[in-house]
Amino acid sequence: MATVTLVVGPSNAGKTTEMMRIYASFPPGTAQGIVQTKTLDRNAQLTGYSLRNLADSSEYPLIVLADSRQPCPMGWFKYDRFWFCEASFLRGIDLLEKACLDPHIKTILIDEIGNVEADGKGYDNILRNVLRSSKDVILSVSYAHLERILDTYDIHIYHQIQIYILHA
Repeated sequence: MATVTLVVGPSNAGKTTEMMRIYASFPPGTAQGIVQTKTLDRNAQLTGYSLRNLADSSEYPLIVLADSRQPCPMGWFKYDRFWFCEASFLRGIDLLEKACLDPHIKTILIDEIGNVEADGKGYDNILRNVLRSSKDVILSVSYAHLERILDTYDIHIYHQIQIYILHA
């Protein structure tokens, strides 16, 4: 493993925006990663998140707010108050696996690692592989999950970029 950098902050502080800014600072073809972008309804209310490939900006539905009155849709799994699309996770995993094998990719970015991964779902296995690789790794983690992520993935040495919410 080379270096681990954590982009840390509370919910809605701008961690994903910072991850996209960091990605854009790398020379083309030297970094790869995924972020979770918000999906909003017509009234600007959160309905879920999409998985975005940072290299080509393609997006896939990843997370939707779960409707407790409905059964979980086929191909999705329920975690907390959300439904997660298994096919989109597989797209993200495939992208990250290819990045691990690509000798031109020096840095891998993964947005919003949390309890889903710490409970062995989502990007858990590929995250373990990425952390064992020779690639530099940049992860975003909510303050609420930081200690659990550090313990689960045995991360002891890392750089930290803190994101704060500025109130007017």
